[in-house]
Amino acid sequence: MIKQNIYIDKISQINTKDIAYIIFTSGSTGKPKGVPITYQALFTYLKWCINTFNYNHQDKIIQIFSICFDASLRQILVPLITGATLFPLSVQTKLDIKELWHFIKENEITVWSSIPSLWEKFISYAEKQKNKSLDHLRMIKVGGENLSPNLVRRWQNIYGLAKPVVNLYGPTEATINTTYHVIDYIISDKINILPIGKSLPYYQCQIFDENSKLSVAGQKGELYISGLGITSGYLDSKERNNYNNKFFRDNDHNIFYKTGDIVSQNNSGDYIFHGRTDRQVKIRGFRIELEEIENILLAHPLIISSAVEIINQNGSQQLIAFVCLRYNFITIQEIREYLFKEIPEYIIPNKIEIIDKMPLLDNGKIDRKSLIKNFARDSQEHSETKGFEIENLVADLWKKTLNIHEVNTESDFFAEGGDSLLLMQLFMDLEEFIIK
Repeated sequence: MIKQNIYIDKISQINTKDIAYIIFTSGSTGKPKGVPITYQALFTYLKWCINTFNYNHQDKIIQIFSICFDASLRQILVPLITGATLFPLSVQTKLDIKELWHFIKENEITVWSSIPSLWEKFISYAEKQKNKSLDHLRMIKVGGENLSPNLVRRWQNIYGLAKPVVNLYGPTEATINTTYHVIDYIISDKINILPIGKSLPYYQCQIFDENSKLSVAGQKGELYISGLGITSGYLDSKERNNYNNKFFRDNDHNIFYKTGDIVSQNNSGDYIFHGRTDRQVKIRGFRIELEEIENILLAHPLIISSAVEIINQNGSQQLIAFVCLRYNFITIQEIREYLFKEIPEYIIPNKIEIIDKMPLLDNGKIDRKSLIKNFARDSQEHSETKGFEIENLVADLWKKTLNIHEVNTESDFFAEGGDSLLLMQLFMDLEEFIIK
């Protein structure tokens, strides 16, 4: 048991209220919030994690998460505490799904942990292999994005229940994870949403409606979290001035964190995630506030209207920006260059669409459903790409991967909406055609 571990016992020599680490949330304004976490919160989480998932010295764990994410602390510190082996990954291995597959097989990795979208690429590669065996892999842990039931079904179609999946949830302000759900049962076709599970034993989770009253069973509301893993507030003094917007104390002086996540509870007591109150989303683990990107776009003197939405494209979430211009004196590339100067690269929209006018609802607000629907059925004329057979093949794969109609020899993969995960998919498809 971890409570007997000599290293964890040394916590008695440390002031548990001291700050163990500060991690910055990935805010879309370019000014992330600093979140200080205490030794007590960190060690309590690590004890729970190791005991719950039976980590031991025989485990071999890959470090997929960047150290910019708090989940990397689990991947790094658990091996140091238990005597397990940590396998850091190079950037090249992370981007090459074939190389990653062989790395896991050859090094007999026992625990996979990543965002669902990267795991999807791994599953896609596994589905194409004649020898699908991953004998040593005992557990899959995913978090940072919504977990699709279809993704788990595909995994179970290959490996059954031999390698259970753990769906993890938790904001940075609550020390890595707040809830968890072990999927050790068959996901039938009737299941269309997966729980984020029950809270860790040292957390208290409550659901409040829009009137700040406790929600009744089964009703949707905002998730509030309290417990020793909650940060006492943000690092910067200006952010502390907004303390009451994100934190509050009850009559017993317990600190509650307002997550901004809309959840409900099912009959089993598991929490179900339904979305955000402020249109804040997570893509590839980054927290992104769509309205703030829209505001940055509107700050440009030639843009009169903007809307930023998420569209699922080939299993990957894509940021699409729609803009209406004051005059046609600016190009998409110039808009992209403007954004690069204003916001971090990881939240630059994958694709920018210039449209004549925004579809509106009767109340004058942007009709976002119509916007997405019109984008999906876009009927622009297909351009014919001329060239050698291999050039046409690559062009067709670009169109399929990026879900676009036009491509030419001057097209930029990333400017057309591509990212590292879609690039993985493109390489996999190219390899399949070359083998044929």
